[in-house]
Amino acid sequence: MLDLYFDKCEDILVDYIYFPRQFSMANDLVEDNFDVALIGVKSEMNDANPGSATAPDAIRRQLYPLRGGFGNIRIKDLGNLKKGKCLADTYAALRDVANELLSMNVIPVIIGGSHELTLPLFEAMKGKLHEIRTTIVDRKMDYPFSPSDVFDANAFIDRLMNDSCSEDFKLLAYQGYYCPKSILNEVQGPRCQMVRVGELFRNIASTEPILRDTDLLSIDMSAVRHADSPGFAYAIPNGLTGEEICQLAHYAGLSDRISLFGLFEANPAFDDSDQTASLAAQVIWHFLEGLDNRYGDYPKREISSYEERVAIFPSENEKNIHFYHNRLNNRWWIKIPTKAGERIYACLPSDYQTACDGDIPDIWMRHYMN
Repeated sequence: MLDLYFDKCEDILVDYIYFPRQFSMANDLVEDNFDVALIGVKSEMNDANPGSATAPDAIRRQLYPLRGGFGNIRIKDLGNLKKGKCLADTYAALRDVANELLSMNVIPVIIGGSHELTLPLFEAMKGKLHEIRTTIVDRKMDYPFSPSDVFDANAFIDRLMNDSCSEDFKLLAYQGYYCPKSILNEVQGPRCQMVRVGELFRNIASTEPILRDTDLLSIDMSAVRHADSPGFAYAIPNGLTGEEICQLAHYAGLSDRISLFGLFEANPAFDDSDQTASLAAQVIWHFLEGLDNRYGDYPKREISSYEERVAIFPSENEKNIHFYHNRLNNRWWIKIPTKAGERIYACLPSDYQTACDGDIPDIWMRHYMN
């Protein structure tokens, strides 16, 4: 049934310039019993980034020649989603396809297209989870400036954040001069964490727990600086480097919680020497490599199976904080009481050390009884 939604990509011409085809990812693609599904969506919203609809096949031309040999995941390329009579049809088809794949325990990897395609993916997640943790990598907050603003690639996040199924929302690598203070003030709250690109530069490893706790990851390629990714209508001088965006994708792939991955806004119309398409392909490859090397950690494994450590506070007004540690990979989790009950969140080793030193970690302050 899924094949009815797609146009095949058999006519894509690929140069196997790194090594012969038998060593490439294209040689490993399967037709059945797959764990990961590649999906192209040739759709763009209005004129925010004209030309992005042509990205899926351009990225495939760069992705297929990369090294294959994944030992723990099987990948199928379903092709490009057929265009509907209108954008609403495309959104509905993408939502239904992603929902069906999730019910099969298959991880969809969406190659867009424009960034508002994140919303039908979020809608698809609601068929699997009642509490969704979403992370978006973007240079700005795609939030409407007023209630009258139309829904488009620059104004859709409010619908996601205000949904009752949105447990929390993270925005990584935003740049302050692209985010009006009125918008930042409006989205402030315990369910929204925002990490500026400068913070990420100083310590990219601090994003690993965020991505380990993510159900849906959506990447806007405009978050990458022009020098590394010129393929965008309004490319910018500052932003993530190519290495950093690949590192974020790798962290996400290693997550045992991640269920959906989307990459958007690459634009071949502005792409010098296919540099952005090549980087986008490498981002996807790093995500796949992460999936291939997952640890089988929480939530796949019971949290009680880990080493439990308790930071004890002498004051009667302070609650002891329970941490869980996987000694094999030095991953940490923290148990926090919330209004909805106790929740487990991924955290940093430094959060445990902070608690042992008698201070309250930021992650506790953000979630406690919220």
